[in-house]
Parts: sequence; structure tokens; C-alpha cells
Amino acid sequence: MDGKAYQVKGDGTVHRVGGNEKTPYAAVTAFKAEYSLKVEEKVSSDRLKDNLTRSFPSKNTFQALKVTGTFKNMSCRSVA
Repeated sequence: MDGKAYQVKGDGTVHRVGGNEKTPYAAVTAFKAEYSLKVEEKVSSDRLKDNLTRSFPSKNTFQALKVTGTFKNMSCRSVA
């Protein structure tokens, strides 16, 4: 978030990480936008997901997304 990495622990606590931590799995891409979708009104996460999904060229391929905005809250999941 804002160029900083965080770790969400299994107990729900959030810690900023410095870069020496390891992860058992990561999907990383050199992100270059091929398509841009601008949403200027407030939308629910479900409506945003629907708008994004409709813009995908295929529902059977992986997509990399970069979402920028101001959010009321954010939910994260973690496995202990």
C-alpha cells in the first residue's frame, strides 16, 4: 500500500515488512497497463468487480489489476 509492503498475521495483526521476509508463493508481474477503466462515482466492491470482470478479454485467463483510490475499509486474509 502506497509503495510499502505489509504482512497480515493469522491473528489479524498487521506489520510493515522491510524486504528480507520470504513468502511461500507469490505471483509477480512487471505491470504495464494495456487497458484503463476510470470509475468516478462511489461504487460497492461487488459493482467494481462486475465492471472489471466485464472488461476482461477472457474469463479463462489470469489478469493483473492495479486499483488506485480512496477506500472506506480494506479486508485482508491470512493463513496461520
